[in-house]
Amino acid sequence: MMRRGQIIKVVAAVILLGLLIFFSNAGFAKSIRMGIVLIFRPLMKISQAVRGTSLKLSDKEVLDLVKENQRLKASLFDAEKLKLENESLKKALGFKETVAPRLRGARVLLHARELGKELLVVDHGENSGIKKGMLVTDSNRMLVGRVFEAGPNIAKISVASNPEEAFEADIIPLRVRTLIKGIGGKTFSLELISADAALRQGDFVMLSGKMPLLAGEITSIGQTSGSAFKEVRASLLSRPETLQEVFIISSP
Repeated sequence: MMRRGQIIKVVAAVILLGLLIFFSNAGFAKSIRMGIVLIFRPLMKISQAVRGTSLKLSDKEVLDLVKENQRLKASLFDAEKLKLENESLKKALGFKETVAPRLRGARVLLHARELGKELLVVDHGENSGIKKGMLVTDSNRMLVGRVFEAGPNIAKISVASNPEEAFEADIIPLRVRTLIKGIGGKTFSLELISADAALRQGDFVMLSGKMPLLAGEITSIGQTSGSAFKEVRASLLSRPETLQEVFIISSP
């Protein structure tokens, strides 16, 4: 309120000064003008200071708003990240509740290639009960691969589509039994498929046995003339290169 009153006084002085300038140039008027200027000079300085302070406060408020906006964005990012982590955890917990075998969660440390094979390195090994030959899946129940080497605290996982990897499987929905062999490039060859089997592209391949893991999706179907078997290829459904966590399956 005090600042507003000071500003009003300054404005009144300016108006009065303008009127004097407009109506007279006499010595008396000049004296009055000079007196007014001398009297109100401190108030004018105060007004300038007030205006300067207002500008500074405005800048500060803008900076505060920017900082608050950045803080809110960071909070939203953290909330979204937590939401995704919770969804992943729910999937994993749901998975654990619906399968009989015991699962061991492991964090992926590295995705790499070694001697032409695609592999993952995880942060659990023999000290956690991990053994060579154990199957590995993701939170979506898709086959990732198999443990081929286990150290005390880390293990290496061979991706299921690597050459020399093989699994017994069923083709869904036909329930046709097959043997799937990795041929590299995230691709399987399906063996011993009868020439009269009514397969279609898009059919799924699921591991046989107690653990119903989805392994692949049929992408091509061919047949050599005179052959008793079809030539069938399927692509690996999991994407090992994107995984941050896997689940290693051991016997109950």
